[in-house]
Amino acid sequence: FWNSVNDEKYYSEFTVKELIKICSYYGIDKDVKATKCKKNDIVSTIVYYESLPENYEIVEKRVRFCDYIDEMLNDNKMKKYI
Repeated sequence: FWNSVNDEKYYSEFTVKELIKICSYYGIDKDVKATKCKKNDIVSTIVYYESLPENYEIVEKRVRFCDYIDEMLNDNKMKKYI
């Protein structure tokens, strides 16, 4: 489903704040905050979480929702509502 090498490169472009939001969506933000992870540790945690087959549906849903947000932000009429 996900290629971890590409994901680590992909997620390395995110800010820590954005990564924490992803962790929050997955419900793993408390674990990341409690261990005071550095950015590369947060990325590894997300990549690991997304690689687990039992998390496929939630990952797919988050990716789909993010795509929707991107699409709306790129629409001149819709972006003012976001």
